[in-house]
Amino acid sequence: ACEDHRMHAWYIPQMGPAPRWCHYLDSLTEELEESTKTTMYEDYKFVTRAQLEAWGVQDLIGTDALRAYMHGFFIDVKLYRKIQSVA
Repeated sequence: ACEDHRMHAWYIPQMGPAPRWCHYLDSLTEELEESTKTTMYEDYKFVTRAQLEAWGVQDLIGTDALRAYMHGFFIDVKLYRKIQSVA
């Protein structure tokens, strides 16, 4: 009788309201949507080395204009938009 695998229940707010037995999830997700939390890199855009080379701005690597992160760089959004308008 209890030989079945456990079935996990997942709640996806985009698919509709929460079931009656977990109605508190609706209010919890609404609270999370309302909270505006600023992140450390909110004013930065992530770019890869290949993108920098395609735009011809690989000279910025190693300067204060780029912050190295994992397999790419963070660039200021204002500078990113300037590069996009020229490229």
